[in-house]
Amino acid sequence: MRIVELQKKDIIQILELDAHHTPERPLYSRYSRKDIEYLFDNPSKCKCFGVFDKEKLIAFSGYRADWSSYGSSKERKYEICALIVHKYYRKKGIGQKLLAHTIF
Repeated sequence: MRIVELQKKDIIQILELDAHHTPERPLYSRYSRKDIEYLFDNPSKCKCFGVFDKEKLIAFSGYRADWSSYGSSKERKYEICALIVHKYYRKKGIGQKLLAHTIF
């Protein structure tokens, strides 16, 4: 398994992971294609990372920043906007490694 920066070509796999492997939560809103495209269309303030098992995306994380909300990019404040791990790969430390990779 490897952690890589995701690309726009990975959107379908991200949406499938979100649709089928995100725990049901009352306040969680699933991502739309437009939401995910925003992350890739704004590389100066957004990044997405994924974990693959061979060619299959099994985990996804992303961060974003809205400098108008935080002041300036010099303040370096980011929001983790996603952390999803395929249900068959949970409890193996993948989410922790992916989160650490995302914030560092």
